[in-house]
Order: sequence, then structure tokens, then C-alpha cells
Amino acid sequence: MYNLYYIEHITGAEIMNRFFWLVLSVVPAFFSCPAIAASSVSPVSISLQEALNISMEQNNEIKAAREQEEAARQALASARGLYYPKIDAEGRYTRLNDNINLDVNDVRTALIAANTATALAVSGNPAVAGAVHNALEAQLPQFNMRMQDKDYFNFTVSAVQTIYAGGRIHAANSAKKAALYNAERNTAATREKITAEVTEGYYRLKLAERVAAIRKEAREGIENHDNTAARLEEQGMISRASRMRAQVALADAEREETKSVRDKELASILLANLLAVESSSFTLTTDFGVPVRPEPVEFYINRAVSSNSTLNMLAGSSKQLKAARTAADGKRLPSLAAFGKYELYKHDLTALEPDWAAGLVLKIPIFSGLSDYRESREIEAKQQALDRLAENAREQIKTLVRKYHHDMLAAKEEYEALAKAEELAAENLRLNRISFEQGTGTSLDVIDAQLSLSRVRVDRCRTLFDYEKARAGLLRACGE
Repeated sequence: MYNLYYIEHITGAEIMNRFFWLVLSVVPAFFSCPAIAASSVSPVSISLQEALNISMEQNNEIKAAREQEEAARQALASARGLYYPKIDAEGRYTRLNDNINLDVNDVRTALIAANTATALAVSGNPAVAGAVHNALEAQLPQFNMRMQDKDYFNFTVSAVQTIYAGGRIHAANSAKKAALYNAERNTAATREKITAEVTEGYYRLKLAERVAAIRKEAREGIENHDNTAARLEEQGMISRASRMRAQVALADAEREETKSVRDKELASILLANLLAVESSSFTLTTDFGVPVRPEPVEFYINRAVSSNSTLNMLAGSSKQLKAARTAADGKRLPSLAAFGKYELYKHDLTALEPDWAAGLVLKIPIFSGLSDYRESREIEAKQQALDRLAENAREQIKTLVRKYHHDMLAAKEEYEALAKAEELAAENLRLNRISFEQGTGTSLDVIDAQLSLSRVRVDRCRTLFDYEKARAGLLRACGE
């Protein structure tokens, strides 16, 4: 999570190389889909905002992030339940090996014997003592009581309310709130990532369309030049070698045009993949914007430090660790709870079992092998490591903001510089065509002028793409 942002200088060759390998991995799957491979599919008109809206609804990464956010929300609701009493109803059937009886007949025997001895001592007549003995045997019941049948039922309602738990309940809720905050930031970060990718893919296709149009215009220009060269050759005004230069240039222009059309098709397929749609034929309605000078870099650095999703998630993780530290410390503190129970089924209750009971439970931890202390030290070490990572990520993001800001300025300045170059290249082509038709210029001059104009126009379009790509990266770094 902490290495999402890195600094590297990517050359044009590296960009094309990565683009090429990405295409190789994606194209076979797309051409196997009849809806995409079919050439009869009509183009879909789509703006950049519509493309972003589609990706927000269709992209599986965003769907997964939303599900994780919902899971964190439910976990928080579960943690809030710790504040409320726990109420249970329990029914139980029990079978013993035998009935439980309370047998105190030894007391009965001793009582009869004592009374018999007393009667003999008072009367001095054994017959009287015998009569007292027999009367007591007949009148006194057996001192044997059934305490519990071997088959009995219980149905009890019980409630436990935690009064004090050393701050662990509050810490658990704080940790779940931080987890929900992180899940929300993760969803936002995923949206920012997909937005940047779709924006780049959209403008990459726009660039491919522009380049294809420029290549087509160059091919038509060289084709017109070849026709002019053929006419002048017939009139004997130029040599066969000059005509052949025009034919070679035309073949090269046709090859470049074909390549640009293929690049456009691949860029369209990649955009369809980003949007998770079947159609790969688009008519883009959002054009490149005119590059403008961005705000000072400090403006974006301040926004990135306060709103960057990665930094926000690190802050949320820090809150989780603080809550875990509080919970670990709370294990060394006393806990107090109130309890109560009530027997709904009283038929099988013994004389020793009450109908209801209530009270308090105080638990004081004395020794746990120092595990709770070690847990607190572990969390403290994790907190220090997280602080180091957050500081490193903060510096990397500042550097990343500076890089994107620099790229935007460079693209803007190059775009403006190429405007003058394009004007000069167009005028140079016009003059060389006139000179060639009048026999004072060469075919090579016209071809060079045509290729120079095409190159300047392509470079100017690429500066627009570079500007939009850097702008999207800058906004993403700023948490927008």
C-alpha cells in the first residue's frame, strides 16, 4: 500500500514498449469476443464523463472496494452491540445415572433410640419403652427425600451487562470506526485509480485518432506530390530518380498510415477493456483541452498532504493501532459486570435452586505471564514503524506532485513552442511545393517538408496527451 507512488522517468520508447506488451496480453481475448471483433458494430458516441460514469458502475475493483466498505460498516455496527446487555434463553434436558435422594434415616434411628431410652429411664418398664419405640416407628416417616429425578428439564433466561471493561469496549468501537474510515478511503483511492486509468485510456485513443488523421493527411499530400512528379516526368522536367523518391515516400506514408490505424484500433480495445464493455468502436466527443499553467506547486503539495488517499489510510491504520493499544492495556485493569437469571420452568427445580438470582461479578487480573504487557509493546513497535512509513510516503507523494507539476508545465511550454514550429513547417511545405512545380526545387525537398510538418503535428498532439496524463496523475496524488 505504501509503494503506490514512485518516481521514475519514462521515455517515449519505454511507454510504447509497455503499451505494446499490454496490447499483446489483451488483444487475443478481445478478438475472441464476437461483439468486439465484428466490424459491423456501429461506433458508440461517448464523452469522457460518460466513460468515467460507466467505469464507476462496471469496474470490478470498485465493486469489490464497495463490498469491503459495507463489511467494515457492519463490523462497526457489531462492535456497538458490546455496549448493550447480553440476554440469552437456554433450555436444557438432563439425564442422570440415577435419582438423587437425600437419606438422613440415621437421624431418625437415633431419634427413636433416644426417645425409647428416655421412656425406659422414666418408667423403668421395658414394655413401656417397647411401646414408645413401636409408636415412633409407626408415626415417624422415613427421613429420605427425593432431591432430583434422573430426568429433568431447565429453561432459564439470563442477562449480563458489562459495567466496566478497562476501556476495551470503547477501544473496539474506535478500531472499527478507523477500519470503516480506511475502507471508505480505499474506495476513494480505487475510484481515483480507475479515473486516472480511464482518462489516460480515453485520451490515448484520442491521440491515436489525431495521429491517424495526420498520417492520412501526410499520405494524401505525398500522393498529390507523386502525381505532380509523374506529370513533370512525362514533360521531361524532372528525372526518373526524382519520381522514384516520391514513390518511395508514398509507400512509407501508406505504411505509417496503416500502422496508425492499427494503433487506433488497439487503443479502442484497451479503452473498452477499462470500461468493461463489449463494444470497441467509439466516437469520442471530448477533445483535448488547451494546456493552461497550473497553480504553484506548493498549492498541490498542501492538498496532497491533507487529502491523499494513501496518507489518509495510513492515518486510519494509526488510529486502529492506538485503539488496539488501549484494548491491550485494558486487559490489565479490573472488569465489572451485572448479571441476572430467571427460571421459566420451575417444575424440576430442587429445594436448593432459586427461581431467580442477580448480582455483580468483579474480575481482577493478577498475572497472565506478562502476555498483555508484551502485546502492548508489540503494538507500540508497530506504531513506530507505521509512523516511519507514513513520513516516507509523505515525502514520496510530495516528490510525485512536483514531478507531475513539472510534466504539466513542460507539456504546456512544448505545446506552445510547437505552435510556431507547425506554422513555419506548413509555410515551408507550401513554398517547396511551388518551387518543385516550377522546376526550381527537388522532390526530396517537398518530401522532407511534408514529413517535417507531420512530425511537428504529431509531437504537438502528444504534448496534449502528456499534459492530460500528468494532470490526471497530479489530481490523483491530491486525492481528487
